[in-house]
Amino acid sequence: MEGQTMTGNLSDVMKLVDPEQVTDERVRQIFEQLRQGFGKVLPAYRAKGLVDDPEWMGAYHSLIMNKFTPRNLDMKTLMLIEFGADVAARWEYCIVGAYQMCLAAAGITPEEVGKTIKLVCAMTGMSYLEAGFDVFSPEKRDQADFRRVLEPEEVTDGRIREMYEEVRGFFGMVPEIYRVKGLVDDPEWLHVFHSALMIYTRPEVLDLKTMHLICIVVLSVLQNRHAVQRHIDAALNAGAKPVEISEAIRGCYVNAAVYGTSAGFGIFGYPKE
Repeated sequence: MEGQTMTGNLSDVMKLVDPEQVTDERVRQIFEQLRQGFGKVLPAYRAKGLVDDPEWMGAYHSLIMNKFTPRNLDMKTLMLIEFGADVAARWEYCIVGAYQMCLAAAGITPEEVGKTIKLVCAMTGMSYLEAGFDVFSPEKRDQADFRRVLEPEEVTDGRIREMYEEVRGFFGMVPEIYRVKGLVDDPEWLHVFHSALMIYTRPEVLDLKTMHLICIVVLSVLQNRHAVQRHIDAALNAGAKPVEISEAIRGCYVNAAVYGTSAGFGIFGYPKE
């Protein structure tokens, strides 16, 4: 009715249920599996709207458990990939949980976590530039258009050509964003961008294969499909198998399900004990 709110109904659906008060046997079994695996029942499982739908809860749980069951990737690589996806989605609560799990469960070092974060920063920044300059558009640009993507051979500046040689070591090619006329015409800025990117992508803590798998998932989250293909090619050249790439990408679906469920039920939004 006009003038009334749905606060009461919403509160019932979003309320966090006490695991000890759950009576459905299917849900209780899931909660016991969580206690064995994580030491507790995660808040993402305790919203009343989930607990009241055991069939959906079972499907949700199966997705999450499959996420942590490596088939072709080792657990360490899988955890770093999933952590990168969480950072790319900027879902703070999942980032904290994934960070703790990386250090506790998979034997991952803080340096490897830090490297993953730097990769996410690098890929996010590149994606923003690529979108702004519209580098993947099939439209043919006018010669004077600052968004025109040049061929590497058209670039004559010696310092930029040195950058091209360096960047080929990571990407296996010269990305379009390096060849955009608007950036080629400003070598100083391009050099600053390149220097930061080379620091982020230097294979010192993680190997090239792992870094490209992380980049594939990060760019999938950012919906930069052209850049995804670029890193699929680079991952294959670095020794990744198609089944490993497929497993990495599939994790994006699970992450999205967790983000949507947590956000939709307001699980981390405010205290509802």
